[in-house]
Amino acid sequence: MHVVYSVVNVSSVWLTPLIRYVLGLFVLNVRLMDQKIKISAVDFLNTLPFRYGLDNSEFIASHTCIDYDIPSVCAAKLKNGDADIGLVPIAVLPELKNYEIISDFCLGAKKQIDSVFLFGQQPVDKMSEILLDYRSRTSVNLVRILANEHWHITPTWIDASRGYERRIQHYTGGVIIGDKALELANRFTYKYDLAENWHALTGEEFVFAAWVTNKKLPEFFKKEFNVSLQHGINHIDDALKTLGQKYNHLPAEMYLKHRLDYHWNDSKRQAMHLFFKKTKNISSTH
Repeated sequence: MHVVYSVVNVSSVWLTPLIRYVLGLFVLNVRLMDQKIKISAVDFLNTLPFRYGLDNSEFIASHTCIDYDIPSVCAAKLKNGDADIGLVPIAVLPELKNYEIISDFCLGAKKQIDSVFLFGQQPVDKMSEILLDYRSRTSVNLVRILANEHWHITPTWIDASRGYERRIQHYTGGVIIGDKALELANRFTYKYDLAENWHALTGEEFVFAAWVTNKKLPEFFKKEFNVSLQHGINHIDDALKTLGQKYNHLPAEMYLKHRLDYHWNDSKRQAMHLFFKKTKNISSTH
């Protein structure tokens, strides 16, 4: 893939943009006949527009293979070289030697998100221990920041595993993300939206995950990838009709259109770096 990129880049001296683009597609087709770009994505409701866009792109179908994983597995695959692109929790980014956020789209929120909660049967200041969702380190680091700077509590932190939701009772709280958080939103007496509480603490938006690579990908591939994601964002209603049947028990349309904010922008970049700074502060004091 590095060779392809170099050839196209060198040719840019004398080729018109259109010819460069067409040549790039041709070379990529030849190069990737036996080696498709590996993508690790997430199979939650929040990625439904992304899946719709990727599924309806002939270019993506021809040049990639996509696995759907939980966020922590996406991160592990990218770190281990088992994926070329991942929709990864931003908490993992400082651990990557080199990385590039390759899309104009992400999983974020301007304020509340409704799918990343701290749940409990007691108010947060009464929780003696908090179970941490094993599927995403971003939510884990975020709740630790809020505990320290916003709620001023010092609970015992417990790394949880599958089925831990049943242990949220008495003075034990728990962080739950994704579709499970949407499903359990009304089961517990107290719930704290982590994105909303981050906004209360900082006044900032929040970004939970971004499309990241740690390899050199051709610019024309990144453009086509971004176009496919844009198509999905622009057709949320179609995505729900085509892929959303299993989410009929959830407030899917409201969530996708009015809670999630998919646009990677300067505000989210600023919030991400603030999150990194606060995470580092938490790590240095524990």
